[in-house]
Amino acid sequence: MQARQMVNHGHFLLNGKKHNISSSFVDIGDKIILKDKLKDSALYSQNAAENKGKTPSWVKLDKAANTVEVLTEPQVKEIGLPADLLKVIEFYARA
Repeated sequence: MQARQMVNHGHFLLNGKKHNISSSFVDIGDKIILKDKLKDSALYSQNAAENKGKTPSWVKLDKAANTVEVLTEPQVKEIGLPADLLKVIEFYARA
């Protein structure tokens, strides 16, 4: 919920443009940038310290520039779905 609020308040740029829609999709090669005026905010320095070493393999994190770049699509095993994806597909394929 906090991440959605950060996006809705316009704290991030998507490919250098203002972005405040938390439900939008990002594509491979997109860059998410923290706005310059928020780089010294305690909120973001605290979150960066808590998430040390938890960067997924499908994104490239540049802590110095406060940017994230989407490298590839995430694999199902990396996401950690709480359900068996194959069973869900089989269920809806019967309809």
